[in-house]
Amino acid sequence: MAGKRKVFEQALREGHNFAWDGRWKEAIAAYQRALQEFPDNADVHIYLAQAYLSSGEPASALAAYQRACELRPDDPLPHLRAGAILADTGDSAGAVRHYLAAADIFAAMKNWSRAVETLEQAVKLAPEDLTAHERLAGAYLQAGRTQDAVRTYLVLAHLFQRRNERERALECIQQALNINPRSAAARQALEALGQGAAPPAAGPVRPTVEASTAPQEEKAGEEAESANPAEALRRRALETLAEAIFESVEEGAGPSTRALPLLAQAMDHQSRGALEQAVSLFEQALGQGLDWPAVHFNLAVLLQQLGRWEQAVPHFQRAMADPDYAAGAHFALGQGYQARGQTQPALTHFLEALKLLELRAAAEEMHAQLAGCYEALQAQYAGERSAEGALVLISSIVDFLGSPGWEQKVREVRRRLDRFAAQGFVTSLVEALATPDAQSALEALAFSEEYMRRRWFASAEEECYRALARVPGYLPLHLRLAEISALQGRTDAALQKCVMVAQTYRLRRQNAQAVQVYRLALQFAPLDTALRKQLIEELLVLGQVDQALEEYIQLADAHYHLAAIDECITAYQEALKLTPRSSERTAWEARLLPRLADLYVQSFDWTRAREIYRRLSALPAPQNLETSLGRIDLAFKLEEIDAGLRELDDLLERLHKEGADEQAERALRSLVDAWPAIAPLQERMADWYIAQGRTEEAIQVLNTLGELQLDAGMTDDAVRTVRKLAALEPDKAGDYQRLLDYLLSARSAQAGTDEPGQA
Repeated sequence: MAGKRKVFEQALREGHNFAWDGRWKEAIAAYQRALQEFPDNADVHIYLAQAYLSSGEPASALAAYQRACELRPDDPLPHLRAGAILADTGDSAGAVRHYLAAADIFAAMKNWSRAVETLEQAVKLAPEDLTAHERLAGAYLQAGRTQDAVRTYLVLAHLFQRRNERERALECIQQALNINPRSAAARQALEALGQGAAPPAAGPVRPTVEASTAPQEEKAGEEAESANPAEALRRRALETLAEAIFESVEEGAGPSTRALPLLAQAMDHQSRGALEQAVSLFEQALGQGLDWPAVHFNLAVLLQQLGRWEQAVPHFQRAMADPDYAAGAHFALGQGYQARGQTQPALTHFLEALKLLELRAAAEEMHAQLAGCYEALQAQYAGERSAEGALVLISSIVDFLGSPGWEQKVREVRRRLDRFAAQGFVTSLVEALATPDAQSALEALAFSEEYMRRRWFASAEEECYRALARVPGYLPLHLRLAEISALQGRTDAALQKCVMVAQTYRLRRQNAQAVQVYRLALQFAPLDTALRKQLIEELLVLGQVDQALEEYIQLADAHYHLAAIDECITAYQEALKLTPRSSERTAWEARLLPRLADLYVQSFDWTRAREIYRRLSALPAPQNLETSLGRIDLAFKLEEIDAGLRELDDLLERLHKEGADEQAERALRSLVDAWPAIAPLQERMADWYIAQGRTEEAIQVLNTLGELQLDAGMTDDAVRTVRKLAALEPDKAGDYQRLLDYLLSARSAQAGTDEPGQA
């Protein structure tokens, strides 16, 4: 089985690569090889069908899609694609069957907008199909498109009457009236049916985005359920004021004995539509010390209704000082400026309202990055050249925050966007709303995530590509495609997508987002030095010098792994030039200089290495152990033995004072291992063991030391070593005495004198 899986994955990768290059025949062959190993893999059948379509073989594509329908009956994608092929070839009945199946799946997934879209295609192909119309009417109703539901039920009534099924026609008209009892068209149809005539044809069901031109009578109920942030806050402010009056009456106390009666009178006048009197009384209540955000907000709304905009603005601003009122106050200000044709201030306040609402739904650790997203977008839309785009964004925000259940939608969208945040990319709701078709963008994110959860990667990709045909500039969808590729092991494709997205953010001057995506890309290619340099450039544009320095260290490491030592040195040199702009210059130099010194040592450029160590010594920061050892090691390399030993003695003394004897021993041991021929190192190691009472280890080192001294003709030093050995091994005193006599005799003979010795 493992072998089959390996062959399968290799064939699948080849198929994807060929498809990416547009080599469809080779892609088809590769996908067929994959299916030979696992013939029931629905994803591969879908990929194969796409390749067949691209190579101009619709019949083969249809067969592959239909096989995918059998293998994965709860996936709508193969049904949609099979239906489209059948429609193109004139088989309307077959196409409708597949569209109805797909719509049923969308309905089960609660994806009513896609269910509606699919059923509209079915009805267009089969205008007389009762089942398609009936399901479409129900889908419209579930999607909240009541006008379209009423119209579709009337179309059904007309179709049933033409078939002489009067009872069914009556049921459809009653359904329409149940949805909207005030529908003139439904009442007219009922009257016609009662007179024995066919209900007037309501016209063919036509695809619509949303019923934006519905009669006022049909919109009234919907508007009541879709209070925007300003309207919702106005209601809450009135409730707050009413509760305050009620509680003060019950408790017999309040903030002001004169202010609360004024407040009660003001609210009474407001309820009766006497706005001027209400405004006057609210202003008097404020003058009596009733400085509440609810009073300010309600007064601002009244002033706005009276056309006294300049007087309303300060009260909105006072209200927004309270966090509970800030979002609604900003939204109301946005509405006011929008009504006056002042696009830029309107956009500023709408963005601030949306930002505050999104921050409520986001984890606190993301707040700074999300705020940065809004700032970047605000800057992008500043200026006259962006006026048209700003109007589109304003309309999108107003529509979104004016739709039923907008608070839940904000939370749901934020939850889905958090999937990107878990991978290191924080994106905001406003980025989707800035697209020409925000609904398609957000739906694609939602349902591609669902397909990914089920590991339906081909369907997830198709969902993204479908939305990108409408909103090609919505970059999180491109990142979703990169994520899908990565989950399938297609890291090259994922990397290419990430790089494209990062570069696009860069061109848009959304540098913070570019930084995040470059980091995602580097997860796929950590040794890509060109990408790392682009990331550093973006960080410097943002003024994030410390993070840029961290990336320079990563860049140098990448060069090191690629055996490019010169480039590695250059990276550290460039990083050192930035340290004066960092938050802690000394700390950064203390990190960077030892690395640079080590590279010079490895390159045998010991002179430059010594210069770097001198710079390190001049730093006010304490030297770490590795730096000290590097400096000692360099001194030995330069044959400056005495200087190295002096530095070693200082290091050992410092570590001893700090109570770090274990570190001191490891340091000394490492130097002895690296430089075994330097006798003074061996001597210090032996003295260390003696001081620690570790006799056996001391004897071993002293024996090595003695041999070094004798080989070097250092007789006096050898004598001192033998005496230490004799002191450690008194049971061998005779042997050591003979050795000592021999050494002393040799020394005397060499000096021309005779000096007896004592052990």
